[in-house]
Amino acid sequence: GETELEIIVYKADYFKIIGVENLNETLENHQLQLSTMKNSPYYATFATSINFWMKTLNDIVECMDASLLVQQQWMYLESIFKGSDHIRKQLPEETKLFEGVHRGWLDVMGTANQIKNVQKVFTQPGLVKRLAAFNADLEKIQKNLAQFLAGKRKAFPRFYFLSDQDLLEILANAKDPLAVQPHINKLFVGIQKMVLKENKFNAKKWDAVGMTSKDKEEVAFNSPYLIDGEVENWLKGIEACQCDTLRRQTKLAMHKLHKNKKNAHNPSVLNSWIDGFPGQMLITTGQIHWSIRCEESLGAVKVRKEMRNLKKD
Repeated sequence: GETELEIIVYKADYFKIIGVENLNETLENHQLQLSTMKNSPYYATFATSINFWMKTLNDIVECMDASLLVQQQWMYLESIFKGSDHIRKQLPEETKLFEGVHRGWLDVMGTANQIKNVQKVFTQPGLVKRLAAFNADLEKIQKNLAQFLAGKRKAFPRFYFLSDQDLLEILANAKDPLAVQPHINKLFVGIQKMVLKENKFNAKKWDAVGMTSKDKEEVAFNSPYLIDGEVENWLKGIEACQCDTLRRQTKLAMHKLHKNKKNAHNPSVLNSWIDGFPGQMLITTGQIHWSIRCEESLGAVKVRKEMRNLKKD
């Protein structure tokens, strides 16, 4: 009856329940003692008191479990709905629902912090029903949030490579490409980061002008791409820029190599070609060039063989 709830300050403005392991152990010990008493031949003498405490302990356990469940979900969603105006605008109904739970939970924790006594906190009339309502609302928000994230992943499939937490961080910073940079290498294998420059017509916006590999190789896009709008849309645009740029670089590398195919092994020609294009394009076009030269050589052998047969005839 004298056990106090451990509550600490959370994020300066909130309260959080901690140390429930010791509390659970204490409650289990008390429940075990009451069960032993109930099986005692002297149970009838103390039945009223034993039954009262058994019910009280069960109520405390039920209410505490409900509180911890609400606290866990609230902490996760609070960082989402209180930390990002962008997500709040994207999910107005869920934001309104969360605000109601948020106010109610702060009221519950404020009262708990004042009372502290475990029995008094977790046996308040109507608290279990109130917590159950909070939990139902939070589960609804979680479900709708999951559907929202699924829609984002469908719009830009590379989001499937990310955890929910990473995706939410990207969505929360949709207007800030610098904050999205740390996740680029998770979305595009081999690309460490985007090369960004301030847009010359709008200092608040950014242009993606290229990409950098993990080996520090930088490839400039064919033309700058203005980062604007929903994050899945501008990431899709950057992906298209990557494909267009590499396609053009492949064609240019192939053209230069094929134009000088007779002197392809000349050191100066080879070094000029190597210095002028990204490594991936060099490997690809080098293999294409090798295949073409093999076909030409094999074709030449076949022609010479046919000429020898004609001479024999």
